[in-house]
Amino acid sequence: MLDSSDMPLLICGVMFAGVLSLAASSGSPPGPALTLDETRFPLIPVAEDPGGEPLQTDVPTQIVDVAAGFQAELLFAYALDGVVVSRRVFRGRGVNQISPLDLGIVWGDLAEGDAIDSMRFTAGRRVLHSRTDDISALPQDWARHITNNHLIPASDTVREALLAVEIGQRVRITGFLVNVTGETTSPWRSSITRDDGSIVSGCEIILVRGVEVIG
Repeated sequence: MLDSSDMPLLICGVMFAGVLSLAASSGSPPGPALTLDETRFPLIPVAEDPGGEPLQTDVPTQIVDVAAGFQAELLFAYALDGVVVSRRVFRGRGVNQISPLDLGIVWGDLAEGDAIDSMRFTAGRRVLHSRTDDISALPQDWARHITNNHLIPASDTVREALLAVEIGQRVRITGFLVNVTGETTSPWRSSITRDDGSIVSGCEIILVRGVEVIG
């Protein structure tokens, strides 16, 4: 993917009309009150290898009314363990109403030891910029271990827990990868593979049912 140690990697620069608002970190509280009927959701498998590959499993097709006229199509159950390297709060219109937070998370070998000490991460508007000056210090396939996550909390309790997460913490997030649609927006589609990080793809959109700080 990269042929230079000082070349930046952009994870999920989303480009589509009508989905993002200009508001990012000021103004009204982040997101409306959310209370979804979670008893209707499929079960989410528990990750058996904390810190390893995110666990992604099939679920029955289901469309959930989220809030503010948005619907989420469940694609896969999803469990992610990793270290938070960036965070950005969003407010305002569009999908910011239901997704008030992006967390950049690294997982696997990249999250262990001091592998990420040589890296710099910057959260843009629904995009994660990653740069290293010493690519030799990183594990093989390091780029696929970086993920930018657009988070849709399933409840106010989950939203508050997500907004309390800090850079440097190790977290476990469980929920569903989803595609989002709304009457006034273009479809917002989640990545469903760990190998598509680029300027136009590579973000996971997660309807979050649970978040836990584990380190």
